[in-house]
Amino acid sequence: TRKHVWFQLDLPDRPVGIRSAGPVLPTSLLPVTDQRVRVAVAQIDSTGAISAWNDDAAYIFGHTAEQVIGKQFTDFVAWPHTPGT
Repeated sequence: TRKHVWFQLDLPDRPVGIRSAGPVLPTSLLPVTDQRVRVAVAQIDSTGAISAWNDDAAYIFGHTAEQVIGKQFTDFVAWPHTPGT
């Protein structure tokens, strides 16, 4: 089973861009399935602190909202390497 994880993070004063662990496919090419798709949503303020964290983010990253609200996003989400390095 192949899994692709991606996100886009844009801070008002410093755009970060898109990071992808695999190719992003157009929706029309994705397989039709009845399996649930989890979408992690985290709201990050201008200092990089987490101000909102949904249930899917808790499931995917393994940390509850209570554990992460007010803390730095980079403390909980780390990439093993930067693409292109």
